[in-house]
Amino acid sequence: MKWIYVSIIAIFSTFFLAGCSQVDPVPEQESPEGNLPIQTIHALGDSLTAGYQLPLQDSYPHQLEKKLKDEGYRVKVLNGWISWDTSEGLAKRVDRQLADAKKGDLAILVIWANDGLRGLPLDQLHDNFQEIIGKIKEKELNLIVWGMQIPTNNSPQYRAEFKSIYDDFCQENEWNNAVSCLDFFLDGVAWNPWLNLPDGIHPTKEGYAIIVENLLPLVKNFLTTK
Repeated sequence: MKWIYVSIIAIFSTFFLAGCSQVDPVPEQESPEGNLPIQTIHALGDSLTAGYQLPLQDSYPHQLEKKLKDEGYRVKVLNGWISWDTSEGLAKRVDRQLADAKKGDLAILVIWANDGLRGLPLDQLHDNFQEIIGKIKEKELNLIVWGMQIPTNNSPQYRAEFKSIYDDFCQENEWNNAVSCLDFFLDGVAWNPWLNLPDGIHPTKEGYAIIVENLLPLVKNFLTTK
């Protein structure tokens, strides 16, 4: 059943292109009272991070920030997105994106979907991914990497090798307390028409709420102030 969804991705791939291209912060919210420092979370990605066709407050970064603040955490989540972006695009902009990042901040990386849609050569994907990861490590940030499934119109070998880039990274870094991996960004949301927009790709507000619940336990592992 999962590959039914990713086949739909191939059909509706133009919807990724339709989104605007920019980098926006989550609108500032009032912080909980207290003198502890505010921790920053950098959400890096494409239209899935942006909250395509939704108000900014419905995107997963904004919902994540609100959820954490409601639980008493002092956080700011920056929504760093460019619709239709790829690993190559993020590799070029990640330095600028993280210019103000501080040691111990958290980065959340979701940048796989459009590479798969375009059938990006795997050696290039590997190099782009390593460049992104290297720059995040240079900043001494904590990191959550979120996987993605790709269309069945790619060959089985391509799909397997595509996934192995993510799997190998996670296996190599499973010992590292600064890195966590989640297998599928749309887990519990994909293939459900009630949780996705009519394009069958991008989540609704309710879909993003499930994504936030999936993410929340890992994020809390990296938060030290409350």
